[in-house]
Amino acid sequence: MRKNKKNFIEHFKKRLKETFSYLKEIKKYFLAAFLIFFLFVFVGYVFSENFSFLDKMLLKIIEETKGMSGIELFFFIFKNNLLICFFTILLGVLLSIFTMMVAIYNGILLGYVLRKLVISDRLLEIWRIFPHGIFELPAIFISLALGLKIGLFVFFRKKKERYFDVLTKSLNVFFFIVLPLLFIAAIIESILIIYL
Repeated sequence: MRKNKKNFIEHFKKRLKETFSYLKEIKKYFLAAFLIFFLFVFVGYVFSENFSFLDKMLLKIIEETKGMSGIELFFFIFKNNLLICFFTILLGVLLSIFTMMVAIYNGILLGYVLRKLVISDRLLEIWRIFPHGIFELPAIFISLALGLKIGLFVFFRKKKERYFDVLTKSLNVFFFIVLPLLFIAAIIESILIIYL
């Protein structure tokens, strides 16, 4: 029993080390995801009048979450973000098309919301985004980076690198890093919505 526990801990430590090591390997994809995302934050902000259709989507989310308890709100936020990040990684296999769509859409959405806050003189409300954003945004950027790596594997394959290994390492990052970050972000966001 003690030996099995020791083996489990050793195996866990090894996987964790490999996961953080893989994060270093995908840093150029992380940078690309970061730049693409904020390019479209800029687009959403500057050309906000072209994205007024987003109001319907934002109102729909407000309606869906109205009257939810803290726990319900937490699960709603956590589930949505988790699914988005998971499919951003997994569907990267489609030459990163879905991954790029997620980066573009979320960038435009954030830029659009920021512009609305500025126009309505409520810029100080940005601080509500910040506490959970410091956990949620890295999780999104990592997911985008992994999706890009998977989708562009065919074009930028390293010598002896196998697709299955890339997919396995990506899922390790998802479970060991992305999931905990989203969990923390959902806790903070649901608390801020309920109490503020």
